Amino acid sequence: MKNLNLMIKPASATCNLACKYCFYLDQARHREKFTYGLMKDDTLERLVKDVFTDDYDSINFLFQGGEPSLAGFDFFNNFHNLVEGYNKNHTRLSFAIQTNGTLLDENWLSLFKKYNYLVGLSIDGLEEIHDNLRLDRENKPTFDKALEAVDLLKKNSIDFNILTVVTKSMVHRASEVYDFYKKLGISYMQFIPVIDPIDGKYEGISLEGYDYGVFLDELFNNWYEDIKKGKFTSIRFFENLLLILMGRMPEACEMVGRCSVNITIEADGIIYPCDFYARDDFALGRVGDKRISEIIFSKNAYNFVKKSFDLNLKCKTCPYLILCRGGCFRYRDDDGLNKLCQSFKYFYERNLDRLIDLKEILLSKVK
Repeated sequence: MKNLNLMIKPASATCNLACKYCFYLDQARHREKFTYGLMKDDTLERLVKDVFTDDYDSINFLFQGGEPSLAGFDFFNNFHNLVEGYNKNHTRLSFAIQTNGTLLDENWLSLFKKYNYLVGLSIDGLEEIHDNLRLDRENKPTFDKALEAVDLLKKNSIDFNILTVVTKSMVHRASEVYDFYKKLGISYMQFIPVIDPIDGKYEGISLEGYDYGVFLDELFNNWYEDIKKGKFTSIRFFENLLLILMGRMPEACEMVGRCSVNITIEADGIIYPCDFYARDDFALGRVGDKRISEIIFSKNAYNFVKKSFDLNLKCKTCPYLILCRGGCFRYRDDDGLNKLCQSFKYFYERNLDRLIDLKEILLSKVK
């Protein structure tokens, strides 16, 4: 273990928004306890002390939710004081936070700047789409507040990317979303397909059949033309495909082809192997009871990872397996087939040649 990635849920499933498709709320509903409130100081200190007991080359702390900023500004100040106190070996550190942005102010921005945070800001493209799906607890729209967060981050020169959930209403509007983000001056974009609830689908929101492939195809058309013109915008999914084609390991875990133990720590210190599986039956232990370094290599962690190696026979004989690799385990059905299989085939059939073209261009520049 040279590099450690930790996803911390300091406010558990608590959120000031009530997004209609939130996968973490769905996870929480299937637990004995829906939310664990705010992380207590003693839990936080046990966590920080634990991770600096072992010798890592680097540690990445990612705060997510719910809405992590609900833990409060004092919580984060305390966290950084603890880190500075326990990091005796001067381990290389990085910090990130995924937020809806509605609570950000100058105090938060000063903290992000001081500790060089990478901020992931959740926005669903266009105003009418966003405000239909991402409402606050009083059923009020949040799009304008999200755009205010964009302005704040840009004004304070904070590194950030936009995370957009692709839903049914966005399928044929990829060009509009991409152009809108470019007009906002967004250089880093991430698009992820909506995750169906554990017990079914979201009516009018979930993706079906070729939906995601149609969206990706239209988005790639725009991105490819910009690249050919020398205009580069970072789109994580496409960049990872190029990494694979160049024989390198993708950095996005859902594109590796198997799970790893992505340590997720709930507010009460319970540890899960992934935030897509933050449920009682997947719990690996609790901070303070066992060392995180031990939990990562525990039998339960091993069994979690092992399941992800099982692929449907259709996957094993698919010409696009080298790119798809079965996709994220959370998207697979009971037969081990990715629920987005039709979409990925649709996209690769139309764009593999152009992806290879871009790969050759990149390799020529490296040489």
